[in-house]
Amino acid sequence: MTKYLYTFGYCTPQQAEANDLHGWDDEDSAGVLICATSERAAQDWGRSIAEEFLKRLYNDRHASWAADGYGDGIELIPSETYAVDQLQGIPEVQDGEFPDWTTLLG
Repeated sequence: MTKYLYTFGYCTPQQAEANDLHGWDDEDSAGVLICATSERAAQDWGRSIAEEFLKRLYNDRHASWAADGYGDGIELIPSETYAVDQLQGIPEVQDGEFPDWTTLLG
């Protein structure tokens, strides 16, 4: 399996409210390291994580990361960089596994 960094954008409920009120476009982002057999598999699973993340963040099963049109990205992490400090603290999962939500939702 190969390790990928999947990142995705989102708005917190407070950001969404302020954006609507002031016409802003403020967003946050989060990342997850995903061990998968391919980039496509990692990205597909990352999008599932982003969907569930937004539902939990808003405490609303109808909230949809995809429907809200947030962006995402995927990046191969070479094995020699696995221990780099920049990756410390980023949740790591296997393809098909959700992260610890208390860590990701902070």
